[in-house]
Amino acid sequence: MYRIAPDSLVEIQRAFVRALGKGTSYQVIKSTKIFSSAGTVADLAMRIDATISRLQMLVSFDRANANDISFSVTGPSGSVAADFNCVSGNTQTICHAYLDDTATANAGAGNWNFATDNQTGASFGLEMAVLSVPKFGETYDVTVETLGSNELSYPGPIPVTAAITKGGRAISGVDVELLHITPTGFEISTGSVSMNDQGIDGDAVSMDGIYTVLVDYDGGQFSPALGAHIFEVAVSNPQNKAFFTDVGKSPSHDLPFFGVKYNQSRAGSIGESGDVFAASTTLVGESFERKGSVQIFLLDGDNDNHSNTTAGATPLLDDNSDIGGRIDFAGDVDVFQIINPDTTQDLSIRVFNMALGMLPNLVVTKASDGTELANGDISTLQSENGYLVANIAQEDLSGGVFIAISHTDANAQKGNFVVSAGPAISSDVPSLPPVLVSAILPSSRSVQTNTTTTFFMTILNGSDNPAYDVGVALRGAFPIADFTYQITEPTTNAVLGTANTPSLIEGRQGQTYVVAFRPFNTIAPTQLEFDASSFNGASITAIAGVNTLQFRASTSPVIDMVALVATLNNNGFVDVPGNTGTGVFAVATTNLGIAGDVTAQVNTGVNAVPVTATLCQTDALGACFAAPSADLTFNVGVNATPTFGIFVQGQAQIANDAAINRVFVEFVDAGGVIVGSTSVAVKTIATP
Repeated sequence: MYRIAPDSLVEIQRAFVRALGKGTSYQVIKSTKIFSSAGTVADLAMRIDATISRLQMLVSFDRANANDISFSVTGPSGSVAADFNCVSGNTQTICHAYLDDTATANAGAGNWNFATDNQTGASFGLEMAVLSVPKFGETYDVTVETLGSNELSYPGPIPVTAAITKGGRAISGVDVELLHITPTGFEISTGSVSMNDQGIDGDAVSMDGIYTVLVDYDGGQFSPALGAHIFEVAVSNPQNKAFFTDVGKSPSHDLPFFGVKYNQSRAGSIGESGDVFAASTTLVGESFERKGSVQIFLLDGDNDNHSNTTAGATPLLDDNSDIGGRIDFAGDVDVFQIINPDTTQDLSIRVFNMALGMLPNLVVTKASDGTELANGDISTLQSENGYLVANIAQEDLSGGVFIAISHTDANAQKGNFVVSAGPAISSDVPSLPPVLVSAILPSSRSVQTNTTTTFFMTILNGSDNPAYDVGVALRGAFPIADFTYQITEPTTNAVLGTANTPSLIEGRQGQTYVVAFRPFNTIAPTQLEFDASSFNGASITAIAGVNTLQFRASTSPVIDMVALVATLNNNGFVDVPGNTGTGVFAVATTNLGIAGDVTAQVNTGVNAVPVTATLCQTDALGACFAAPSADLTFNVGVNATPTFGIFVQGQAQIANDAAINRVFVEFVDAGGVIVGSTSVAVKTIATP
């Protein structure tokens, strides 16, 4: 049902396009509304994928003469014959063309272009749309809905969701753009970052193929005008980064609303029928475009919905039922009261479903004497599932409690939330973010400025909780440009996916990345530190020689010794038998820079490790050229690959602490500047 009554040919066409997209097998591929300038060509570039069979082109423009514009359609194989039929009114014209299966197949899947040429000396409004019928059932679908009723009251939140699927399989990793059309016909585009599938800002589950936006009323994103509002969602996969996902999916749970089976359980869980699921991130492997829309009717609402004082506090039951709340002006506080709580068990008070930028602060006090029982925000009272929770002991509940919820930003004038209280549930425990650790190879680079530098980084998730949207980020400010990271296949280092695209790391799993950047100015020798950009993972602790990069950039060409360690057991440790035994490891190097004299030296870094270490240069069989010493100087050629043996004699018991007890091998040039380094952990083992 369309609450906006079409009153022109243009509005009739728009209603027709939306109706076809919802009530028939037709799918809206792409559409646009522009102002056609005199004598110009308007292009509608689009991606026609392999699942599409028939196409229909629709055009409407503010002219009464159908000859005022001409049409052209091109596909990957060239020009496409499209016969446009037009109907003109007093001030507007509608034209359409139909391409059957044969015409579409002959033109081929790929990049298409639909163009209109303004043949007049005037400018006028122009709308273009392309619809399709798929070849078979497994095509790309976009289902757009608002959660709950399509009749909403201002200023309650407007949650708009878009489910992206193909043949019932959920798709994540696409670009999603939201266009809002107000009751007056004014259009507001919120851009490709407006909807997210990251489990934040109102999105329930990260990377489950359901994109969400909590529409704001301020800042040009949403108009509070009452009446019918239309939200159009455009989905595309221009960089071929979209992937099928099973996150949150289980055949045992059905949500017919989307036509796909979902639940809120984590991947790896067991469904009702015993089915077990693991997360899948198979690339879709094809670019595509689709559009969908939903209409809501905005009704008038009330102002502040809860008292700011305890005198008018809103009653709240302690049975885990919930009440919605709202911040309506700067300094607003919503106060609730549990009058007769159950004093035989502890009470959990939760603030969740935050929207419109809500960052809640929760204060719980005893109703009898005002004693403060809890006071905190999401950073101090966060639950395992990311909401705010305060757990109140049963002995503090006598006489009831007051609950005051405010915005942590005293200047914030909006924010929605839901509050509930009752016996503790399983998620009412402190948040345990994924524990991330990392390693870097090689651990040093020495390059000339404006030279692209690369290295490999492995990030491991040491917890059972998945880490979402994990990327690589540089800590600190350095004269570095073109910073990129990309996932790799760990056994071959083959680059996968799309640059700067975060990845999911499941619990107890890891992901490898190749990282590149370009220093555009000099950088004195330093240890560069890198973090994971995961939105729910703990920050990575920097460990010199393990996950830092010894780096220097010079305006002139320099020696660049890339060094890698090999240990006897390939475990990253040099094992010292007994307190005074000797352990050995090898270092292989490649000079990627200029030729020159280099001194190799061995030490334990900033930590006093009870060992004496020496090294020697070795031949192809691993034999020393000379007796081992604390350092040695040699000349290295371009692309030369000298190798070294290192001998580590213990002086006392060495604890198994890879972050502290390490042996470093460094290569310095004639000026004393480090041009390469590597390290290995050292520990004492029992004497055989």
